[in-house]
Amino acid sequence: MGLKLDYPAGATPLDPEDVRALVPTHITTQGQLNEWEFLNVREGEQWAFGRKHADILSIEFIRSLHQRLFGNTWRWAGAIRTKETHPVGAPPESIRAELEDLFRDVAVQLNEGGWSIGRSRPASIIGWFRSTRFRTGTADSPER
Repeated sequence: MGLKLDYPAGATPLDPEDVRALVPTHITTQGQLNEWEFLNVREGEQWAFGRKHADILSIEFIRSLHQRLFGNTWRWAGAIRTKETHPVGAPPESIRAELEDLFRDVAVQLNEGGWSIGRSRPASIIGWFRSTRFRTGTADSPER
């Protein structure tokens, strides 16, 4: 697959392993990849916001959400990243601990009345992905 990718400042370039992890085979440009990934994220958001989910403050839910957000784009969707992606993203060995910290923070806000359950739904989790630059660098997507 011959991809022609232009990277914005601060983006993590795709290496050959990343390119092999792409699910669609018709993508050849950065614009096509961004559009495909955007549509995949929209589908994942519809799943996240379209129904109630049990135990959203769990690694299992996050992995399911990640699969829904990126599964039509990346083979690694739903997996916790195992490689470094400098300069953005948490170190792989810290991802689980950072997620557990997030879950504890959200639980405290819920228990102390800082947030309503509606505020803590998947929007908080999706917001965390975005705010921590948990991305591939191609579009608005989490890293692996």
